[in-house]
Amino acid sequence: MFGVEWKKGLASMATLLVVMGVTVPVVQAQEEEQAAQPVGLNLSSIFELPENFGWLSDPEEKANDIVEAIAGGKVSVNNRLRIETVDQGARHDALAFTNRVRFGYTTKAYNGISFMVEGENLAALINDYYVPHVPQGSAARSVVADPRGTELNQAYGRYEFKRDNLVADFKGGRQRISLDDQRFIGPVGWRQREQTMDAVSIKSTLGIDNLDVFYAYVWYVQGIFGPQGHSAAANGNPLESNSHLINASYTVRPELKLTGFIYLLDFNNRAIQSSNTYGIRATGKVSLEEIIGEAWSSAYELTYAHQTDGGSNGGSNAISYEANFFAVDVKLVHKEYGFAGLGYQSLGSDNGVIGFQMPLGTNHAFNGWADIFLGTPAGGLEDAYVYIGTTLPCKTKGKLVFHKFYSSRGNSDLGWEFDAVVSKKLSRNWSVLSKFAYYQNNGSATLDTTKFILETTFSF
Repeated sequence: MFGVEWKKGLASMATLLVVMGVTVPVVQAQEEEQAAQPVGLNLSSIFELPENFGWLSDPEEKANDIVEAIAGGKVSVNNRLRIETVDQGARHDALAFTNRVRFGYTTKAYNGISFMVEGENLAALINDYYVPHVPQGSAARSVVADPRGTELNQAYGRYEFKRDNLVADFKGGRQRISLDDQRFIGPVGWRQREQTMDAVSIKSTLGIDNLDVFYAYVWYVQGIFGPQGHSAAANGNPLESNSHLINASYTVRPELKLTGFIYLLDFNNRAIQSSNTYGIRATGKVSLEEIIGEAWSSAYELTYAHQTDGGSNGGSNAISYEANFFAVDVKLVHKEYGFAGLGYQSLGSDNGVIGFQMPLGTNHAFNGWADIFLGTPAGGLEDAYVYIGTTLPCKTKGKLVFHKFYSSRGNSDLGWEFDAVVSKKLSRNWSVLSKFAYYQNNGSATLDTTKFILETTFSF
């Protein structure tokens, strides 16, 4: 199985590279030879919209009244067409050919007040895949977590206040919340239908330079399975919440930014994931000009968090536990050649009963793109990884990642994974991306998994 799927995945990656990058020098040479001839079809120019496209009035002009604020706002569209294939163990292969479109409208601000509403629809041209928790499709097929349907993605009122260095941004309603690297709190933007939250939130500088403080009270979470998801399931949705999110960061200098966070998650209809998490994070970029040259720099991320069971009343977690999280990532960057790095993440376990949890995180971005460890195993997870990235011809971005997994308790071998991605921004409004992931279990209970994704996104 490994040989066949590996070759299929690499063949698909190679094809995309040829289309997006390798053939570019030939095309450029032909264009130089035919410079005197009429220019041919340029797809990027067709999809390069004016910078302020979507605005119904000049965005630099303030609204004089409520009518101008409502009528002179901005129309937004985000359309993503995706093909995703999944080969997973003894299950039937999955093939999802889906199109996700979001239509939104944001009014202009009047006396600092504005409103935003956004709807989202996902349709499938080919739906040979299984969506759990909804459910859709046959459970005999591999999972692609993109349920078909329509939902209200965002709808909120906003008040922005600014005086000198005091800045405050209030939001109330269904909104997208993204904190730090989205490890703990994020919108799960990789999936076709993202995660948004009904909340009241405030972000402010408190009048202190280099300080950012965020607080949100969340009473409802609409996850990637939409309003029709089964919330009682382990990773279903929606969630009835009584949660508090607190995040504060201070930039000491470019080499050091410190962030402290407290996430008190209380889920009435999924108490098993109610938890209290306290953590600290340090990030920074360091110039290596005086050591190895001006083209070189490095970046680092360091995070520690402690988690205990949480919740109250109906949302109180019946399992009493505590677990630790530790992550470090170090990257070496060259302005022309790209970057290389390595990292380690440890999601601890309490005696093999329950592992450190991130129920509101964008977990696809971590611990492998095959999505084997979206939920932490009861025995915890240790992930050691290395990666390399570069800019290919025609400004195509490429990245390779290798992961090795172990359990936190017992140090059991949980397998390894190889990931690859290439992406190209064709214009300000149009981009394409291809991603490949192969996971091998090495005898663990998880399934060998191969995934391939090809997508294009158009937005304004």
